[in-house]
Order: sequence, then C-alpha cells, then structure tokens
Amino acid sequence: MQIFTRQRCYLTGTLILLGAILASGSAFSQQTCTKLVVTGHPDFSPVSWQSGATLEGFGPILMTALARQTNLPVVINNMGSWGKAQQAVMSGKADVIYGLYKTPERSQWLSYVATPIFTDAWGILVPKGKEFIYNDRRSLIGKRGVTTDGESFEADLDEWIATRLSVRRVPNQATVLDALKKGNLDYAIVSLTSALDEKQRNKIQENFVLISEDFLSTSMYIAVGRESPCRKIVEGFSGTILAWKKDGTLDKLLKQAILTRDEMTQ
Repeated sequence: MQIFTRQRCYLTGTLILLGAILASGSAFSQQTCTKLVVTGHPDFSPVSWQSGATLEGFGPILMTALARQTNLPVVINNMGSWGKAQQAVMSGKADVIYGLYKTPERSQWLSYVATPIFTDAWGILVPKGKEFIYNDRRSLIGKRGVTTDGESFEADLDEWIATRLSVRRVPNQATVLDALKKGNLDYAIVSLTSALDEKQRNKIQENFVLISEDFLSTSMYIAVGRESPCRKIVEGFSGTILAWKKDGTLDKLLKQAILTRDEMTQ
C-alpha cells in the first residue's frame, strides 16, 4: 500500500511538472517579436563603443539598418562590459549580440546568423624595449600575458590558452594597455581592429611594439538568443547581409562608423 502511494505521488508530481513545461512552452510559442533589444562590445572601435547607456559604431549602424527592413524598432543597450553583454543575451535581457566569434560553447545558447559581418585579426603587443622573438603561439609559453575579459577565440585556441598559457583578463582595451605598461606582464593579445584605432595608435606607438599581426584571424557574426521570440527574424538577416557584402553596403556602413569615430576623437 505504501509503495502504491509513493508511485501515485510520483506520478502526480510528474504530471504536474509535465503540465508546467507544456504550459511554459505554450506561453513561449505565443510570444511575438515586437522590438529588437541589441547589445555588443562597449570597447571595440570601430565595431562598437560605448556612448552613455547606448552603443555606437559599425554594429549598431548595421543592426539599425537590418531592423529597418522588418519595420521593427531597435533598442541598442550598453551592458557595461563584453562579458555582461553576453550574459544579457543568455538571460533574455537582450535578443541580439553582434561582433562575436563562433564557438561550440556559445552555440549552446546562441543561434548565429549564417553570414559573417566582419573579419578580425589579433596580434601580440609587447612593451617597448622588451621585445622577444615570436614564431608562433608556442613562443608565449612561460610568459605572462593579458587580454580583455569575455574574449573567446576558436575552440582549440581557447583550450590551448587555458591550459598552456598564463593570461590575465581585464575589463577593456585601455586596461590591457595600462596593465602591460606597468611592466609586470610580457605581452598582450590585442584585436588589431580595436587596438590600432585612432584613439589608441599614438599611445601604442609611444610605449609598445607589435611583434605579431597573425596570432589569429577569424570571422565575426551577429547572433540571437535561442529562446528569443525574434530568433527566426534575426536568422533571416543572413541573406540581406550577404547581398550588402556583395554590393558594398557593408563597407559603406563601416566607413560611416570610422568617420563618426574619427570626428569624435578630433
């Protein structure tokens, strides 16, 4: 009798749980996409840079143009850091994130738009007067490095960095340069797109030497949260991005972002 009671209670609990799951799934399926909440890197010029509570740059310009094709309003939110931007999409606070690399870990909670929007190159920066010979990534073993928080590269490189190198993570590009300048670190892994923009170039040339420009070259994408009601709409941007890449529209939007950035730094 006791066994029967336990089984009945277990069955009842299972049915309740199943009902909750079905109800949740039904509620989600009834959600509609009424606006695109977008976020990105707050310190990755010209792809993106912070401007108070919002972001400016190539990513926001591109996302606004894409959203216009669907008549959806777009909200660009600055989450404060690259790591927090990713967390916002993971938690559902934002629908879309732009300017990130494709990795298996991120693919568990993100759906990538098939066509990339940008190609980024990464290099190795060292303090002036402390140059060393760089042949490949193995040249960094035994040395102390720094890069920005939240960066994830190719899957095998991420694992290699985690297991073979000593790399400190800091909030933004400016902090990377400050940490490297203090002299207790040997190198920095930097995005050539961001580190060599107009705002950073003079500071870098004065204090640092770029000993490699081919640490990594990889494509950057737009991605949407797998649970976002806007997922199908955002995934459909792939065709438009491909067409804009072919007809030069992407290049024009990038030049627009660079012009805006340069005007701000004058």
